[in-house]
Amino acid sequence: VPEGAPAARFVARINKETPGTFWIDELAVVPVAAAANKMRLMFNMEALGHLLYPADPRKATIEVWSLQPLTADKATVSVRDYWGAEQAPAIEVPLRSAGEEKGYQKYLGDIDLTALPLEVGRYYELHGSVARDGAEPYEDFSAFAILPEAPANAFKPEEIPFTSHSWDDRVPEHVKLSHRLGLRITGLVYQYNFKNPSKTRLDNADLAKDLGMGVLTSSLASSVERRVPPFDKITPESEEILRESVRYEMKKYGHIRPLIIKMGNEPHNVGEGIKLNVEAYRIIYSEFKKIDPNMMVVGSSIGPVEDYFKAGFGKWCDAYDFHTYEDPEDIRNIIAVRYPEMFKKYGYPRPIWATEVGLNSQGMTRHAVAVALYKKFLNFFAAGGANVSWFSLLYPDPNAKIAETDPFSEAHNTFVSRDVRYAPERDAIAYYNTVNAILDKKPVSEKLYPGDAQMFLFRNAKGSSMLAAYTKKGRQDVFVPLEGVGEVKVIRIDGTVSAMNAGGKGLTLTINEDPLILLFDGGPAMLAETLGEPAVKLAGASGQFVGGVEGHVDFALSGVTPEQV
Repeated sequence: VPEGAPAARFVARINKETPGTFWIDELAVVPVAAAANKMRLMFNMEALGHLLYPADPRKATIEVWSLQPLTADKATVSVRDYWGAEQAPAIEVPLRSAGEEKGYQKYLGDIDLTALPLEVGRYYELHGSVARDGAEPYEDFSAFAILPEAPANAFKPEEIPFTSHSWDDRVPEHVKLSHRLGLRITGLVYQYNFKNPSKTRLDNADLAKDLGMGVLTSSLASSVERRVPPFDKITPESEEILRESVRYEMKKYGHIRPLIIKMGNEPHNVGEGIKLNVEAYRIIYSEFKKIDPNMMVVGSSIGPVEDYFKAGFGKWCDAYDFHTYEDPEDIRNIIAVRYPEMFKKYGYPRPIWATEVGLNSQGMTRHAVAVALYKKFLNFFAAGGANVSWFSLLYPDPNAKIAETDPFSEAHNTFVSRDVRYAPERDAIAYYNTVNAILDKKPVSEKLYPGDAQMFLFRNAKGSSMLAAYTKKGRQDVFVPLEGVGEVKVIRIDGTVSAMNAGGKGLTLTINEDPLILLFDGGPAMLAETLGEPAVKLAGASGQFVGGVEGHVDFALSGVTPEQV
């Protein structure tokens, strides 16, 4: 409170239009001296993105920065799961002074997680707390997971229908984390300098090549879309620059394969402006095809806008592109209804890409984001989509300021980027699991069952299958027929992996709003027409379960004995 102010008050506001009630409790005023002692608490792991391999040491470092010397000589650290449950008693970590940095007193502590029963695949959080004089303890957290090498990395880039996209793809971490998740094609921006071509850049192109990845990059058509002079009109001179940009791109980066060109990005032009864009697409597309007839060129992210189809832009691309942050049903409508309408009227049917699918997630839980990622990807492919990218992987934040200055942008990140010490959000684990479950599989069957249970069946040429299931609302205990199937790998929303056996018949499962993935070999050609009666289902419970309080759960059995259960 400024000196001399006669009064002050607390103000709270929620900028979200939704019915409900919100309580605020335990507001406090602390002395200025205590409030001024700003602190930072960070966790570090050697593995990039805090994604450990199973053989990696399960160790971390806690780093505390304080404007004043700490009186506490230790920090308290706990490990929690996706749902916030502590996985072991809290650990007391001795802190040692490590000098100064940026005006802060710096302290370090070593954390050994070797003895904890950590599972491969699951999402975990590290929560740290440091005592302070005259104030509440300072707390912060980070996250990690133990994940095998992404199975997708054993495939050719063009066999995996996912592409990575970030706010800033110029940093190497964008490419490295894409590879860690199994995204075989990485998005990179082609920065052509027509005044001095030697200064042209395609940052991280060689890194992607070294990792065996393909590259989706851009063209100078985006400058035409933005009307950047001299591309605010097409003249013989500007046309030659457009063609030369293609020739230079192919000469300098054509050794990277697959190299895929994304024509432009979200043009907002109308009327005659559309014709100018289409003319630029024609010039650039024809120049690429002149150099390499097999070059893959993805159209600008226009979506099924009729004026563009009417202007003939479909002739100048090999695939269409759209961006969307809408719900899964809207994605299905775009791919399965609106694009086919354009094809029927104007021709040029092409595969459909979505190089930017995401969720405007500011103020939403990361659980909600993870659920949305699963559902949007499943519906994208089931509707006939060819290749998809979730937005965004990261947004470098060296000063830990973006959460305050640009929370809307920061909320899109799949990896927390504070202090450029990347750690996974819950949706990063969902991204990894979705990519590496689908792999090269194609949708072969989908069905909406009574009670709003939605299921999708994917399969590849070798007979490897994936079944994904969720409900639109609520939960169901069901029997899923899987004739001829034996071992099944079950992956849940928190990354938990479990092994089950269908016994050639099927599985009893609980399905709810959190998507569930089953991986198995072979199985029926199509999803069953009906779901069966579950062998076991929840019949009732004594209420919420709290540590130290006894409770009971009732189950209803069908066709099995208690001994079998």
